Amino acid sequence: MRIRFGLYILLIVLLASCSKEKVRKINFYADIENSPDIMIENMSSVYKYENKERAFIKAPIAQYFFKDRTNPKMEFPGGLDAVFYNDSLKPISTIHCKYAVYYEKKQLWKLSGDVVVTNPEGSTLRTQELYYDESQQTIYSIKFVEVTDPKGNIIRGKGGFTSNMDFTEYEFKNVDGTIYSFKRVEQAQ
Repeated sequence: MRIRFGLYILLIVLLASCSKEKVRKINFYADIENSPDIMIENMSSVYKYENKERAFIKAPIAQYFFKDRTNPKMEFPGGLDAVFYNDSLKPISTIHCKYAVYYEKKQLWKLSGDVVVTNPEGSTLRTQELYYDESQQTIYSIKFVEVTDPKGNIIRGKGGFTSNMDFTEYEFKNVDGTIYSFKRVEQAQ
């Protein structure tokens, strides 16, 4: 009886000495059914398409879930930063977000949480949710988006937008905005 009581006291002391982060990690790994098959901390990865470097991705945590073979996915619960390149390996756009998931079979990225996209011209897009469809090479959102160009012009798509991968050609839905500089075009009579 004394030994059993002593073990309980020792267990309580050990659990009390664990930090909240350690307890969270222990609980995370104890849930075998929902835990990732692979987890990488401080991940850096080069993405290649047609034998050419297309993107560099950096994330504090990457989790790979392959148990469900009908819908394998990668999650980035700490967000990610990515740089996309053209054929000449020049950066064409950057992306930052607080959370991301990649659905392998659909070839679809879903980014959320303070998503920021920039292009080579210096325009910046901000939204709370963004999708990147690899097969169609398009970026889109159905949420509110705001694009600011280097001159301070602002365009808002209250119903979202669609863009090419370079973020150089885009179409907005339910638009409003502020244009600070424009050229007046006069029609010939």
